[in-house]
Amino acid sequence: DLGFNSAKLVIYNVKDDDSFDVYQQEGIKVKLGEGLDEKGRLGKKPMSRAIDTLQVFRDIIQLNPIKSVLPIATSAVREAHNKEDFLNIVSKETGFNFKVLSEREEALYSYVGAIKSLHIPDSLFFDIGGGSLEIVYAERFKIRKVISLPLGALRLTHQFDGRKGKFTEKNLKDLKRYIWNLLTSKKD
Repeated sequence: DLGFNSAKLVIYNVKDDDSFDVYQQEGIKVKLGEGLDEKGRLGKKPMSRAIDTLQVFRDIIQLNPIKSVLPIATSAVREAHNKEDFLNIVSKETGFNFKVLSEREEALYSYVGAIKSLHIPDSLFFDIGGGSLEIVYAERFKIRKVISLPLGALRLTHQFDGRKGKFTEKNLKDLKRYIWNLLTSKKD
């Protein structure tokens, strides 16, 4: 899972009854989305960090009896103007061919993964990542509404903390206004 802030590798042991447990789990902060909002492109340093991490993940996979690999990418890659160039380099350097999830797919995959273990029929599900926030509303396990917003934790911190590592009253007020405007535009 290649996200806005981190890359994650999870190796599952899938049982005959389709249940599973985690065999190994790794996560590395690559900050792939660093500078994306300003430039609209993935930067050279973030791409290099991501590729280095993916090469380590490739090596871990090669040391294990893995039957199938599903590399997915989310908001940073989805939004980048240079995503095709990046994905081509990743494929060449690591052998991974990423599926870039749409906003809706990202929300639905997150929801289905969580609801499988929670078994809550009526829910308002939130998945906040580094670059986006996915919201799924379900009644009796039937999905009624899916929303994806550019309200990820790392993205908002970079946009509104003034790059100083803490929020001023003005930055916090601007952040609240920004979020409110996005939410009110999604009323339907």
